[in-house]
Amino acid sequence: MEFLIIIFFLVSLPIFIFFIFPRKPSSHIGFKSYPIVGSLPGLVKNRHRFLDWTVEILSGCPTQAAVFRRPGNRQFVMTANPANVEFMLKTKFDSFPKGERFISLLEDLLGRGIFNSDGKMWWKQRKTASYEFSTRSLRDFVMTNATVEINTRSSFSHNSLFNHTTCSSLFTKACSSPKLITVARLSSPPPKARRCHHRSSSSTTHTKKRREDEEDPAKVRDGGESVTKVGGRHMVARVEMDSRWWHRQLEATKPFNVDAACLGDGGADGVEFMRAFDTAATIISERFQSVTPYSWKIKKKLDIVSQKLLRESIVTVHKFADGIVRHTIDQARSSNNMNEDLLSRFINIEEMNSPELLRDIVISFILAGRDTTSSALSWFFWLLSKHPEVENKIIQELNSVRERTGKRIGEVYGYEELKLMNYLHAAITESLRLYPPVPVEIMSCVEDNLLPDGTFVGKSWGTSYNAYAMGRMESIWGKGCDRFDPARWIDETNGGFRGENPYKFPVFHAGLRMCLGKEMAYIQMKSIVAAVLDRFVVEVPGKKERPEILLSMTLRIKGGLFVRIHERT
Repeated sequence: MEFLIIIFFLVSLPIFIFFIFPRKPSSHIGFKSYPIVGSLPGLVKNRHRFLDWTVEILSGCPTQAAVFRRPGNRQFVMTANPANVEFMLKTKFDSFPKGERFISLLEDLLGRGIFNSDGKMWWKQRKTASYEFSTRSLRDFVMTNATVEINTRSSFSHNSLFNHTTCSSLFTKACSSPKLITVARLSSPPPKARRCHHRSSSSTTHTKKRREDEEDPAKVRDGGESVTKVGGRHMVARVEMDSRWWHRQLEATKPFNVDAACLGDGGADGVEFMRAFDTAATIISERFQSVTPYSWKIKKKLDIVSQKLLRESIVTVHKFADGIVRHTIDQARSSNNMNEDLLSRFINIEEMNSPELLRDIVISFILAGRDTTSSALSWFFWLLSKHPEVENKIIQELNSVRERTGKRIGEVYGYEELKLMNYLHAAITESLRLYPPVPVEIMSCVEDNLLPDGTFVGKSWGTSYNAYAMGRMESIWGKGCDRFDPARWIDETNGGFRGENPYKFPVFHAGLRMCLGKEMAYIQMKSIVAAVLDRFVVEVPGKKERPEILLSMTLRIKGGLFVRIHERT
């Protein structure tokens, strides 16, 4: 017992000194380290602003690389230096795998899917998927479904006013309705789905209260949050763009030849899946910021509240993914002819067609096709609301494209029309630079290495490149690096889009792990932004203040994005 008290005292004393006693400004470079506890006090103090804290640290380092020290000689190197990124992702690719420690953190949710595997397992999944992603038919497929999603899909809200309407119709009614409503969590279960959950007296009271609020034309509540009417025929809509509305499973299940129909009366299973996926992703991401490396394992063993919720959410996610696998296999058996969708390609490979691995593959591609693009659009519309001059240039470009192609307002743009939208492409890319959907990429080091900037990385150390910080490095982007400026991506000589070295802009990863769906992501985002801005103005109340960041498996806006919508005149 006395020994435990001594250990507790030795661990607590540095933390006590760090937080209690006043300190003079320090000229220390990098993550400040203390005896015994290493750099943990800084993490604890800045965990709520982790990304901005790392920007401050890395921008203050001469080579934009710093060592984070953990107890027990468990070092971790973080960098925002393009030369280091290229070294890890290309030059010495085999020396910097995901690593078992990283894989173990996400294995409960992602298993051994393509985003959570190394070596032969990763390479086979990558090679198989690349066949599907390299075909023109997939590009055409994405364009076709973008058109369907914008024109013909049901947009569901718990307010029946907007049941069975198209995306455009939803916006139109949002502009003209005298009732203030909230388009909140559009994947919320319809009444039938809600009855599937256990209901407590408190949830019943909340439902009753929400109905009372919906009847009040001056106010609507969602989750305890109030929004007030702004006036005229405008409305305030809480459009949760992060994975619930903009492309609605556009690339989540359709590459597997399955339509989850998540936004309608018949989509209760898909709705439940999306909620469970969001919950699981948020909770499991907290493991990366644990003060001690194995504290999450202790919590899991004890099955405390968050881990119990995580376990239950993962069961729902797995059930949904298993259903996709079974559907695909049954469909192939009934027709005696295997489809050429992405999942069917994996089923045809003997060493990869176990039910568990197929489930992991499905979940990984749902993550890739669902969360990243929608996260990017959330931040894009917030930035656009702050910069009307950028929106005006996009509108001018859309007008020009219509004049050249004969498109009318309201018609969905085809692939060739989207290719003409260089400024829109630049604006989306600039938004990605500042708010990358995957802000930090983590790896491990399997042997001693010396990075190009001179930073030593030891065997078994953790490593990462910080894409969020790289977008804010003056050494990379010059003065004004934190400014939203799409013009930096425009070639001054011909007005076309000018790309950058992927190791300088690793938003879509780089090297052998370069994102296979990069082109599809741009098609989705450009299609949706063009369709919306052609007809509507999307404003964000309180836009001067940056929305609170929610660090999940992607960079999300906590609580979604509140917007005001009115028709463009």
